[in-house]
Amino acid sequence: MIHYTKQKDSGNSVKCRIFGFTLVELLVVIAIIGILIALLLPAVQAAREAARRMACSNKMKQVSLALHTYHDANNSMPCGGSRYKRVRARYSALVSLLPYIEQQAAYDNILTANVDVWTVNACWTIDLDTLVCPSDSAGYRVKTGTANNTDHIARSNYRLCTGDWVDRSEQSNFLNPRGAFALSPHKYRSMASVSDGLSNTIFFIEANVAPGRGNNIGGNIASNITGIPTGATADPSTALNLTACIAAKDGNNYKSDQVIVNNRAGRRFADSGGLYLSVATILPPNSPSCNADASADDNATSGNYDAAAAKLISASSKHTGGVMAGRGDGSVFFVSDTINAQTSGSVYPLCVKSGMSPFGIWGAMGSINGGESSAAP
Repeated sequence: MIHYTKQKDSGNSVKCRIFGFTLVELLVVIAIIGILIALLLPAVQAAREAARRMACSNKMKQVSLALHTYHDANNSMPCGGSRYKRVRARYSALVSLLPYIEQQAAYDNILTANVDVWTVNACWTIDLDTLVCPSDSAGYRVKTGTANNTDHIARSNYRLCTGDWVDRSEQSNFLNPRGAFALSPHKYRSMASVSDGLSNTIFFIEANVAPGRGNNIGGNIASNITGIPTGATADPSTALNLTACIAAKDGNNYKSDQVIVNNRAGRRFADSGGLYLSVATILPPNSPSCNADASADDNATSGNYDAAAAKLISASSKHTGGVMAGRGDGSVFFVSDTINAQTSGSVYPLCVKSGMSPFGIWGAMGSINGGESSAAP
């Protein structure tokens, strides 16, 4: 601002003096303020993300402790794929844990519905804050209506760890021996079966809720990937081509010519189907997720569980540099993207049957009985 004042000199003549900023000075001040804001904003964003990450850790901690309370009451962990009353209803382990995270009403609503999880009901419409990571909640809105308009209902960022085993949940012929949860209907494991030790084994892993459209790595699944066999007739010893899956990635997105399954990963926590609620410790966190079947939008394309395609589901998050994971002892920790794992090769088994994991420390931490005592550095 420029203003004028009148003063008299010794000769009683009147002179005007100008006080204020010149245009150049004003621009310099504005530039300095802009620089200060630019320096401050990243710090503010970092502080906000640190708070969100802590909140995410606390939520996963609640789920992990709920598992222990359930185990104390039932002498086993919940089944990863329970069928309740109706044959095709495949309720996930998270449904069984609801009463232990103060969600008895949600539990009652789901089971009272007494319908298949594919039907629009409480399984689809209950959206619980406890199961959603604050860093991944922005941009997702709860929708209501028909099955085609329920993309973002019943979300969960906290998934079941299937260990170093490509997902084949609901497959009675291929019962996963490596993950903490028995995913086939009405099969249960106790914590005593975790021979590698609860403090060395991951039970829960964070993964993004699929946005449903676009080609971003977090949440979506690339399909038509050569080297990930499809169909229940594929022998578990079939080679798994990690190189082909990693090659589908282009920065933080899939390649533009890559077929992306418009899936519902993380959108139906009540559904035990593999693409909804499973994560494998094979590729490191924030790697691509891959599928062999271009048409597979569900766990079983034919309605028969034994016809499902194998899916390599990787951990992911909106946190910088890694994901949250929950051990069997109830502790929660942050896993870096750079953890020792495997990112290439085409000679790995589709399903590891026994022994040490071929997928590094990450694979060892996911398996319950590999004979390792590996822990994240």
